[in-house]
Amino acid sequence: MKRCRLIYRSLADPSLLEETYLSKLVARAQERNAVAGITGLLVLSGNRFLQALEGPVGFVNELVTKIIADKRHSRFELLSYEQSAAPVFYDWSMTVLRLEEVPPATREVLVAKYDLENGSIRVPEDSFSAHSLLLDARWVCVAQEKALRA
Repeated sequence: MKRCRLIYRSLADPSLLEETYLSKLVARAQERNAVAGITGLLVLSGNRFLQALEGPVGFVNELVTKIIADKRHSRFELLSYEQSAAPVFYDWSMTVLRLEEVPPATREVLVAKYDLENGSIRVPEDSFSAHSLLLDARWVCVAQEKALRA
């Protein structure tokens, strides 16, 4: 079965940014994604989403079609779509990282690397930098999980 990795960015409707709503949305996505074999990471910076989805091509294509049609997003931009042999975000069927909530020292590093836009860490427009931010966010998520277990 062919697998792919898709990276996009979009603007989130304010209703999506409410913690309770977003938590419920992520919980439902985790359940559906686990069944479909999709893994991924959603980064939220201000009202900007950056998301990586990985998994079987058909399931990822179906999911992104739904995301594009979802009126709670606007300005959807596909940054990268490629075949992938192994997932990078294999830890999670979906997880979310709000960049506003990362520790101050980590935030300083991210700001130095990606700059600020309207007071939030800038979500890159190019695929290379967007992938880099997603990898940095993965590292933050893994570090936070380790700290919780300690």
